[in-house]
Amino acid sequence: MTKNPILDELRSTREGLLAESGGTVTGLLDRLRADQADSKRPEYKPANRVRTAISDGPPHTT
Repeated sequence: MTKNPILDELRSTREGLLAESGGTVTGLLDRLRADQADSKRPEYKPANRVRTAISDGPPHTT
């Protein structure tokens, strides 16, 4: 246990989810995908961005 109750709760939740999913990350991902599909909530799908030139990189910040 740490002195941070929020981190303790997050870690406990993570351990519980992993245990319920067979103890593997693959099992956890399968469970989360199934939960998402069952939720019927809309899924965010960003538009494909086509790069037009090599110099067309991320915006510059100043």
